Amino acid sequence: MTTLAVAAILIPLGIPGWQRLQENYRASALSNQVLASIFNVRSNAIINGGNAVLCPSPDGKQCSRDLDWSVGLLSFRDRNRNGQREPDETIIAVIQANDMRGIRLLTSKGRPRIAYRNDGRSTGTNLSLRLCSDDDRLLRKIIVSVGGRPRVEAAKPEARCSD
Repeated sequence: MTTLAVAAILIPLGIPGWQRLQENYRASALSNQVLASIFNVRSNAIINGGNAVLCPSPDGKQCSRDLDWSVGLLSFRDRNRNGQREPDETIIAVIQANDMRGIRLLTSKGRPRIAYRNDGRSTGTNLSLRLCSDDDRLLRKIIVSVGGRPRVEAAKPEARCSD
């Protein structure tokens, strides 16, 4: 009986820590998946000698201008360099919204997509993708430099996504 009483007290204390551990695992898995998609788009642009784009896409067919990339991701070869997928442009990969594992993925204002040239450089300015929890905690950042190189940055303790 004493063992059950102690367990009844300790188990609820461990649940928040367990939930944070699971959330951290999901954020790590998603950041690895998005980072792999970025590298895949960049490699595709270099290998095929043309532009390639990664953008938010709720339907997996067309880009949206949404700053919340949790709707899903689309990567494609952008032969006409307009940043939008045309019917004759090849889809490289699609990540569905349910693959986001309950983590929000937000981008910087003014940069609704990642586009790569045939030399592997990205077009535009630096881009930051923020991986956020439901309660607005910043879990990780994926930063793509002007040169096109992506990197993952750990979040500072108690950092907020809205900051």
